[in-house]
Amino acid sequence: MNKHSITFSGNELVIHQDDGSAARMNMPHPIICIEDAMSNSWLFVVTDPPSNATDAPNLYCIDWQNTSVLWTKAADKSRSRNNIFTQSRFNPETNTLTVWDWDGYRSIVNPANGQLIESHFFK
Repeated sequence: MNKHSITFSGNELVIHQDDGSAARMNMPHPIICIEDAMSNSWLFVVTDPPSNATDAPNLYCIDWQNTSVLWTKAADKSRSRNNIFTQSRFNPETNTLTVWDWDGYRSIVNPANGQLIESHFFK
């Protein structure tokens, strides 16, 4: 598998390859955090959409090898209309993605397709 490193600033995501090449992606909103699933080509990006963007997804799964978005996901808005994801962690042992949202829920997501597996109040 190719080695790479990730940097970001504002809306721009940069994927640096060991061969010196770099791929750039502009996300629709400023980037909060990035989780790299080193065992796969997945890169999970959480962005910070403005509060008036009630339908905007803010969790992205990106294939870092070809810099393409595989899927997007918005946080559950049934509890509060401004709810967004705030962070993510990929577990290579269980091959699951854990995401936390502003409303205090911790959710397990299938990293291959973005489908919700389970969600529990955490705060």
